[in-house]
Amino acid sequence: MKDDIFERFIKSVGIVLVGFFLLYLLITTTQKHPRGIAVKIVVLTEFVAKGLFYVAIAVGTICLVTIVIENHLTKKRIKKEEDELIERKRQAEIMYLKSDIESLKRRLEESKAETTKFVVAFHEEQARRVEFETHLKNRTAKAAVNEALGHFL
Repeated sequence: MKDDIFERFIKSVGIVLVGFFLLYLLITTTQKHPRGIAVKIVVLTEFVAKGLFYVAIAVGTICLVTIVIENHLTKKRIKKEEDELIERKRQAEIMYLKSDIESLKRRLEESKAETTKFVVAFHEEQARRVEFETHLKNRTAKAAVNEALGHFL
């Protein structure tokens, strides 16, 4: 058996308050105007009820104001976190695009270098062909025969 003093205290206070409330109801529901100690019980019960009502209103107002302020601060914090997340995503996208731009620049430089090499090689090949055609046009018949025999052997 659990014997908790706090539990027994709460129960006894509850029984006393319920008793006073029942007594108040009995006094006020009678057809006669209360006299003597009954008036004191009614006045005291009404005074305590008004006091508890005012305390409940004050506590309720404080709770409402607290909830409104907390809700406002929570919305502010959530908006700030969302803004920070958007900024981080934007920065990450910028870094990705910068690296992509650098990669494309390198590929462009490599393709320019290859194009330059190809153009230089093409011009050298054209120069050799022109030189060879010039050689073929300017040689003598005897040189042409000797050259042909040299290739044949």
